Amino acid sequence: MERIKMQRVIDGKRYNTETATLIADNVYWDGHNFERNGTNAWLYRTPKGAFFMVYGTLWQGERDHLEPVSLDEAVSAYECDPNSPYVNLPEHHLEYEEAFGITPEEPEPSPGRPPIYGEKMTQTAIWLPKEMLAWLKEQPGAVSETIRAMIQDRMDS
Repeated sequence: MERIKMQRVIDGKRYNTETATLIADNVYWDGHNFERNGTNAWLYRTPKGAFFMVYGTLWQGERDHLEPVSLDEAVSAYECDPNSPYVNLPEHHLEYEEAFGITPEEPEPSPGRPPIYGEKMTQTAIWLPKEMLAWLKEQPGAVSETIRAMIQDRMDS
């Protein structure tokens, strides 16, 4: 679906896609089409910093519409929060800082065991026959430790 040009006055405030800055949308090819269940959404910021969403639809009996949203609602849609009542907008046209004037914080390390070898390891999956898995479980220590030791021995030889 192509971007919709729309202008509305809501509560005495003018929202215009032509003068606003596009921040994010959900227009992407999913292998079948660009429309998310027959609809698309675009998030905009006005020149004065207000946010609004434009919704486009292909459904008969429904109309395209514009809806003002709060900063929190705009951020939630941008971040693709699964608990958001708004649609998720994974296609970003502006970086987070530029879109919202907020620098995201660095996350705190997750609690738990520190990583082995000083860095977080990549999770992998190994599919083994039952007899090999049974043998690994019989070895002293954890299965992953046994596998790492076997690989290290082979690399060292």
